[in-house]
Amino acid sequence: MDFKIHKSLLINLAAFFCMIPYFAPFPTESDIQYPVPLLCGLIFLFDLFRKNIRLNSFELYFLFISFISLVYINPFIDYEYLIPKRIALLSAFFIFYVFSRYWLFINPKYLLAGMLLNLLACIVQMLSPEIFEYSQAFIGRDFTMSGFSYLPSVGWRGLTGLSAEPAYLGGLSIVYFLVGYILWNEQRISLKTFSFFSAIALTLNLASLTGTSAIMGLILILFLILFSKKSFQSKLTYFFVTFFFLILLFDILGGSYRSFTILELAIREPSALFSLDYSSSLRMMSILVGFESIIQGNIFGNGVGTLAYVASDIMADSKLKDLFIPSIMEQGRERESFSALGLYITELGILFLILIIWLYSRPMKSHYTKIVRAPIFLFIVSAFSLLFPPFWMLIAATDKRSTFFKNKL
Repeated sequence: MDFKIHKSLLINLAAFFCMIPYFAPFPTESDIQYPVPLLCGLIFLFDLFRKNIRLNSFELYFLFISFISLVYINPFIDYEYLIPKRIALLSAFFIFYVFSRYWLFINPKYLLAGMLLNLLACIVQMLSPEIFEYSQAFIGRDFTMSGFSYLPSVGWRGLTGLSAEPAYLGGLSIVYFLVGYILWNEQRISLKTFSFFSAIALTLNLASLTGTSAIMGLILILFLILFSKKSFQSKLTYFFVTFFFLILLFDILGGSYRSFTILELAIREPSALFSLDYSSSLRMMSILVGFESIIQGNIFGNGVGTLAYVASDIMADSKLKDLFIPSIMEQGRERESFSALGLYITELGILFLILIIWLYSRPMKSHYTKIVRAPIFLFIVSAFSLLFPPFWMLIAATDKRSTFFKNKL
């Protein structure tokens, strides 16, 4: 009994820290912090010790790729071996393992507590940036030095809360809504509580003022409209209401906010987005370089940490050089803002592609699965780390295996 209590506490603490993945009591220099991978790793070891582990073929492959990512070094190509990126897949495996088995054992109060803590941090950051900055000395990590700020080259820059930067807060706002959406569909929270989840998510999404959060929010709305159980007329009504609301925002806010500028560009001229916006261009290039590398014969990738070193040569031998500026990829190495999808395809080739395709081919039979899984794909397409715990939590919560573990902890 004591063992089950301790294990249940670890599972719920992992869920709590999933809501604030950039926060830790004694933080490291990395963006994504250690509590979630550490807690999930401990739970895995507990199950291993009690001989309570049964891995299916997908999980065995996942574990295999995780170890490959640790040691797959190409001695003939320059590379950069970064520990956070090398342990990312193994950590992701632990997170997927835990939440695909124990999602139904999580107390929603732990998830809500993490969201409220982040919301409180944003309120303090907005109302008193000085207090927020002062409190960081006790946390041991700098999130930002001020609240809302205006940069002439970018426009208004939003809040970070307990995140590394505003874009990550925007991403978490999407997570918060989807967590509430799953719990509501599972009838584990009331409509009133789900509305509270949604209000927090919308508030933080707007407070982040980033292009990433705006585009992800729009795509989430579109999938809610497409795959909801509403009638066609209702879906059409929701679509036009959303469309006219966006037009109104564009007219009112103009170019003052980066989030709406990027969103407007993505809607009106998507091709120009990758030529005019540095971050979007860098992420799209890294993805195309990954696929082009496979086309050029590097079926099993180029080895770990090689993307920034091989990108220019790969692009020079393709039509990509006519679409993008190859040297930007080398500049991106310093900022580490590549797409996680492009990064690992370049490193591991079809081995990683198989993992992602297999991962997405295992949804549970539910009407809300597509609504959850489609928007979160943008996390690994954009500059979020592959170790981003909420991605794996949401994938696991909608994995077909999560329905197999209802009566055993």
